[in-house]
Amino acid sequence: MPEQETYPRAPILEAVLDIRVRSSSALSEDSLGELRARERGTYPGFRRPFQVQFKVERTDPALEPTSQVSSLAYGGAMVSEDGLQLFQARPDGFSHNRLAPYQDWVSFSSEARRLWNLYREVVKPEFIEMLGLNYINRIGLPGGVEISDYLRAYIQVPPELPQILEVHNFQVQMVDPESQARMSIVVSFGSIDAKERIPVTLNVQAFKLFVNRASADVTEDEVWATFDRLRELKNLVFESCISDKVREDFR
Repeated sequence: MPEQETYPRAPILEAVLDIRVRSSSALSEDSLGELRARERGTYPGFRRPFQVQFKVERTDPALEPTSQVSSLAYGGAMVSEDGLQLFQARPDGFSHNRLAPYQDWVSFSSEARRLWNLYREVVKPEFIEMLGLNYINRIGLPGGVEISDYLRAYIQVPPELPQILEVHNFQVQMVDPESQARMSIVVSFGSIDAKERIPVTLNVQAFKLFVNRASADVTEDEVWATFDRLRELKNLVFESCISDKVREDFR
């Protein structure tokens, strides 16, 4: 598989490396506190995401149902001083996020590996269920152009219909027969802006599911060899979705 070109003006808004896990016990406040204490120098900021829960009950068929809304703290997100990197520790897994400007795979994956080893040491997840990459790209197209000159993955509107689109969302998921990893493409078009440009969000995901794989049986070499393969698939999807006209904007 050919190596993706390194673009000086890469369109990456956010890169996420995600490892989903399963444990018999929830992420404790003590474990979260230890992670915060050990990474305070690199990730001094802290955000507390909450999981919203809805409960609807009808105890008597003759009466209106009652509803309750509650929120539950769901792990924590530690943020670097410049706000460009996040270390997320959740009951169901770990994520490392890098916001624009994205640097390169080596620095991104090296930091993710360091943080994952810390999460694994402190939280001690029992099962690993998924390894995944998610890259969100923003591409600007000139207004009034033929989309096929710029993108190779989009919804084709019959020529008999108006070609000025207000909503355009396209999604497809595929399986790599060799690795059984999944690849997902989501393309969304926004409204034309003041500069007569059409913002296009190209979200590329590559992920590998595991079934009942005990954490102790998944070696570090396997984890990062899998991520290297997922990166290759992510690059293949991205390059397959764009044309040389788009690439020129990134160079």
